[in-house]
Amino acid sequence: MEDDAEDAILKAEQIPYDQPSEVILSSRNPLKDGNILFVLLNFEHILSLTIQNESPVHVPPANLSTTLPKLEYLKLAFGRFPANFQIDGYLTKTLKEVHIHDNNGTSLPSPTTGLQLPNIHTLGINYPAQPFLESVKMPTLTTLVLYPFNFPAGIPPTGAQAISTYRQLKHLRFQEGNVPQGRSAYYGVTSAFKHLAPHTPTLQSLTFDHCYVDGGALLEVFKTPKKTEKAKSPANLQQMVLSYTKGITRGHCDELKQAVGNIKVFR
Repeated sequence: MEDDAEDAILKAEQIPYDQPSEVILSSRNPLKDGNILFVLLNFEHILSLTIQNESPVHVPPANLSTTLPKLEYLKLAFGRFPANFQIDGYLTKTLKEVHIHDNNGTSLPSPTTGLQLPNIHTLGINYPAQPFLESVKMPTLTTLVLYPFNFPAGIPPTGAQAISTYRQLKHLRFQEGNVPQGRSAYYGVTSAFKHLAPHTPTLQSLTFDHCYVDGGALLEVFKTPKKTEKAKSPANLQQMVLSYTKGITRGHCDELKQAVGNIKVFR
């Protein structure tokens, strides 16, 4: 269900319908509490819930373990999260895939320390998200999706140590990290991967999706280290996917193929 009109979802209560398995609540205008509460109270059997809003949004407290007891997929994508947003009530033990991000990664909410999410296999979040990753326990996490982020030049983001605790992590994807060439004032996805690579030894696949990738810098990560150096790249990496990326050439891909073996390019 997707509608930009403020009151359309409230009127939906008057329309006969079968219980859907997925609900998408999306608006460019600020969402009202009533819109969200209607979804939470009237679609108790859904498996997938997406709430996305480009404007700063007030999101009412919730306890999805009670209102949506079968929920397996959750996406919360806002222009900015409110300062008092209570994320715990949206994170239930039934969830298998979660995506939580804002436009610049500066307002990401942190859950209560020690929160257990035993079934999550995929997490999408603004990088570096250190407080979030350190607070939540996700023993089955195998896929990490990192959304756009900006950092001052020369200041590496934190988060690598938190990510290193997930020793079963197999798949890493950078999503929409589209830093234009020449904007050295921002910390790009290539530098972020260079920072993370030594801490992800179990990684099997790496994806850059709609990103600007510095091909030369990426090659440096995969160079054979000297005897006195530690390995810079994940030893078990088997596949790299470049999906609609910029900044990387055919020559870079040929060299990377020698290091990784399997390179998939989509343009």
